[in-house]
Amino acid sequence: MVSLDMMDTIHYQSLIIEYLKTFERGRLADFDKMLANKLPQVLDDKQRKNKVRNLLQKMRRDGLVVSEGWSWSLPNS
Repeated sequence: MVSLDMMDTIHYQSLIIEYLKTFERGRLADFDKMLANKLPQVLDDKQRKNKVRNLLQKMRRDGLVVSEGWSWSLPNS
């Protein structure tokens, strides 16, 4: 059974992947802005930024995105 938190994580990952398919590259600030209204409103700004950063790091470890300096992109793009 998939937890609700895992479903949210998958949803956020898919939004980031769609963004990168459209724009090829993105910065942490881009993803933070994109996900601001989608993340739980109980999170303050610092918690939201940490959530987005942790999500990107997990995606990098899973091979879904790569970081190049301050920007993120899909592998082989």
